[in-house]
Amino acid sequence: MATLIPKIDFKNGGSTPTGATNRTVNEKAQDYISVKDFGAAGNGTTDDTTAIQNAVNFGITNGKAVHFPAGNYNVTQQITITGAVKLYGTTFLATNAVQDHFGSRIYINFLTSVATSCFYVTYNGVQIEGLQFYGNQPTPTGAWTPTTTPWSVYAYRAPGADIGGDGLKIKNCSLYGVSHGIKADGAWIHIDGLTGICFNTMIDLDGCYDVCQIDNVMANSYWWNTTASVVDYIHANLIFIKLGRVDNPQFNNIFIFGANVGIQCDYSSAVTPVGSLSLGCISNFGFDFLKKACVYITGVNTRLLMQNGYFAADTTVASNGILIDSSATSVNIDLSNAEFTSSGAESILCNSASTNFRVSNVYVKNWATTTTTANGFDIDSNSLMLYANVLWGAGGTGTRLGSTGTFICGGPIDEPNRSAAVDVSQHSFTVAASANYPLLLGSGQLIITSGTTGQTGLYLMSGTTVVLVSQTSTQFVVSSTPGAGSIGVFWNGTTYAIYVGSGSDQVLFCAFTRTRPAG
Repeated sequence: MATLIPKIDFKNGGSTPTGATNRTVNEKAQDYISVKDFGAAGNGTTDDTTAIQNAVNFGITNGKAVHFPAGNYNVTQQITITGAVKLYGTTFLATNAVQDHFGSRIYINFLTSVATSCFYVTYNGVQIEGLQFYGNQPTPTGAWTPTTTPWSVYAYRAPGADIGGDGLKIKNCSLYGVSHGIKADGAWIHIDGLTGICFNTMIDLDGCYDVCQIDNVMANSYWWNTTASVVDYIHANLIFIKLGRVDNPQFNNIFIFGANVGIQCDYSSAVTPVGSLSLGCISNFGFDFLKKACVYITGVNTRLLMQNGYFAADTTVASNGILIDSSATSVNIDLSNAEFTSSGAESILCNSASTNFRVSNVYVKNWATTTTTANGFDIDSNSLMLYANVLWGAGGTGTRLGSTGTFICGGPIDEPNRSAAVDVSQHSFTVAASANYPLLLGSGQLIITSGTTGQTGLYLMSGTTVVLVSQTSTQFVVSSTPGAGSIGVFWNGTTYAIYVGSGSDQVLFCAFTRTRPAG
């Protein structure tokens, strides 16, 4: 006979709430299901694959959430998730990721030769919460490389399909001892709370044609094992977040220590339609001790907005805060409220043509610690940086701003009833003999110092008029055809330009100031 459960009394002896009814034990037990109801042992040795697959199938068919009680679930084959279902465990807590576990662990005990993922999601609306994914790895030694494990979770949608992997939600999960973490090809992906470390790629998004949201993700190369060979492998190989064709993703509160690349943005031809990152927004970020670059962009037409964070690259190698490859043309980057804490080479290195930067409220220091002649910001000759409120600390022997590209100081924004303000930009570059360099500057004062002769000239520019105010020698003129060895400034009909006469190339150091009246 089934045992009856009494009516619920919320008042410790008071009246029974209106509408409360008796239920049988069997009926109440069916409110949720456990993988142990289907024979999972959770002891780390018994093969729990079939039990978990059966529990997942039942949950999909009957609309039930599937619970993973605390335990170590040995999985030797791919678990296929073909319908909407919630899988949840006891959030993993550990004093040592290798030895101790007090939660629900999925032990991935097979290789990529068996399957490419552990949890393979092919339907919309799947939720995974409170699970740890753990890989079977060789014992760390002096010369160590990891075993390549499959993706812990792969949400797949075929190109052009309406259903498949969309809406995947991962909450409060962790990754340890796995080479690959979370991969998703669908839209509306939401990851909220992901910690741990991987050996190759932690998050990979591609073919995500609508908003994805990635919140509260942290990784540290020391969290799996502190052996030097393990840490060095992660430092040389891990991409924290890899993005292909992804539209309008939002990233909030992300931190990575000890990877090769923090965020990598590529052009993807593996999806339809093809493309790169579009309008990616990153806020509250920390990139620490990254070997290649904190942000590495190879995809054409990449559009990235970043605010409130810091870039700290490895100072022992030629690393960068932001690195843009020559293949990544037409990139647009907005960066505000950030610090470039350290880099072995340039803080920003752009080898891409037609790239535009808008940089404001940024502090730059400790660049060029290895490549000592590297500049602070160095951009391609056909690229543009508009910057304002950039504070420079100590760096390498290179200049703050590179000798190619166009740098324009935007300065403070005009506001009513504001006191006078001064915009200052500093720039160094080389102008070939009998050539010119367009300045793209507005009205103001231009100070030019010749690196060849050490002489300085001060020009006042207003409208289309240029006046030579003072000079330390007769080397400076107001002309578009200066004589041999001379330097001229002139309005060329479109913009101001610096002209160099015949003879030798001129290395020039320029400062531009623009004083605006109050109010």
